[in-house]
Amino acid sequence: MRVTYFVAFLLLAHVPKIGSTPVGKKAGIHKQNMRDQHREVLTSLVVPLVEGNFSSFINSERHSLVEFYAPWCGHCKKLAPIWHEFAFQVSQDPLLSLNVQVGKIDGDSEKELAEKYNIASFPTILHFPKRDRPSMYEAERTVEAFMKYVARLAKPPTMQRIYAFDLLAREFYNAAGDTAKQEEVMGRANRTAQHFGKSQKVAAEMYVKLMERALAKSGGAQSYFDEEAERVERLILTKLPAEKTRELLLRRALVSSFMTEVAAPGIQMPVPQRAEGDEAESDLDDEEAERAEAGVEEGGQEPAAKDEL
Repeated sequence: MRVTYFVAFLLLAHVPKIGSTPVGKKAGIHKQNMRDQHREVLTSLVVPLVEGNFSSFINSERHSLVEFYAPWCGHCKKLAPIWHEFAFQVSQDPLLSLNVQVGKIDGDSEKELAEKYNIASFPTILHFPKRDRPSMYEAERTVEAFMKYVARLAKPPTMQRIYAFDLLAREFYNAAGDTAKQEEVMGRANRTAQHFGKSQKVAAEMYVKLMERALAKSGGAQSYFDEEAERVERLILTKLPAEKTRELLLRRALVSSFMTEVAAPGIQMPVPQRAEGDEAESDLDDEEAERAEAGVEEGGQEPAAKDEL
């Protein structure tokens, strides 16, 4: 009997208790899960391409950077985490994400596309501009180098800066406290806006709209522009449709024109694309804004036809 009790005691002593996983092991599992989730997010931001979706991808309204790779390619494996991190950095920048997209295609499987674009080695990165011929990316293969390359591509549709309105904006701002003077400046701005064509009318009318809102602000024009600059900056960082983000980028530039010294003629500024017949107002109203805020090492190459040793 004593032997039986002793054996039972030994067996129970070695049965792991519920919830008895060591704290260190739990932490290790948690960290691994976090790393896996982060890796999945990064991977999902690079669009996998095949023959069926390749054409629509490169013919979109954005610049497309495409990596041609092969599963057996060692340099491709080395580039993969860099490419994924680059796609993540693009997704975090409102202006970049409007103008740049990142993809990858297995050139070993999609041989016809690889041959069409003269892919002789892996990895090869091609830049497909909007409605233009592709070119090969030949700079360093680091996240920093990729970001520097696409920064110059991220310019939204532009127009020549309306120098006359910059002058009026600054005159309006400097007349803070003199309502009669500000109304007179706004009247001139409104009359001037009628003489601009469609390509510049969006911006011209937005100058006037900002003046109207500033006059209606109980705290005065300067208080309005301070608060508006902060609000617009906050909204730009939220996930809004591309068209709204373009409008906010324009709005930020115009708000800045009231608050800073007048720039020299010829400086470029972003302008949202507006279909004919759309209303002139090109900003988010207060309710829409509130809803939005609430939601809110260099690699080498390997020959394309060569198997990895």
